[in-house]
Amino acid sequence: MLAAAFAGSGKPVPTGIMYESEDNPYISDKQPGDGMALLAILAHELGHLLLADSNADGTGDPPTYVLPRSDTGTGKGNCGTPAGNSPCFENKFLAPPGTNNTLWNRDLFHHNMRRWIDFGGPNPRNNNKYQDLAHDLDAIIASGGNFKNFLDGEFVSIYASVSPEEGFVETYKYKILADVAQASRLRLKFPDGSHLNVFDNMSGAAAGSNLKKKIDDCVPPLTP
Repeated sequence: MLAAAFAGSGKPVPTGIMYESEDNPYISDKQPGDGMALLAILAHELGHLLLADSNADGTGDPPTYVLPRSDTGTGKGNCGTPAGNSPCFENKFLAPPGTNNTLWNRDLFHHNMRRWIDFGGPNPRNNNKYQDLAHDLDAIIASGGNFKNFLDGEFVSIYASVSPEEGFVETYKYKILADVAQASRLRLKFPDGSHLNVFDNMSGAAAGSNLKKKIDDCVPPLTP
């Protein structure tokens, strides 16, 4: 997923962020037989299914920007109204109208709404922009900045910084992983030699932070 996050900008994963060595890409007390890698993949893709099925990203600012969905009046398709008519995606992942300092650019998202996300597509970010440049993937890559910024409470993972939809899905994924693998010490290594437990952001999200609001307001209703 880290490789995919950087691929959109034509950049390799920076040395030290992903690999301890070519033969040991992850540092973890968990053994491969424990299934953490497979669970991570399944939880991520399930998050995409739930995002679509619940229409969480489809409310928009009516009547102009509403993601094309099923016509429930005719029974065509299988996606109905947003789950519980909750505006959590609009309010917690997209910036409130008129603001330009944090979260995803609301206007750009509404003008680039999509039904599906292609695997390895040419524009994985779909022209979306995170308004806090310290947490915008393109800005960090261009400046050669500190990728730890993504993991300081704004995003649950680096991949969550690719697009609003991936941010939603990754938050769901890590909620699942944290709930079922409390004892796991899956870690990322950074170029300065430090390590980070990938579950720390989920379990330790600061009260009132953007990440805490995403976790509390958007993820629990979709967690089986």
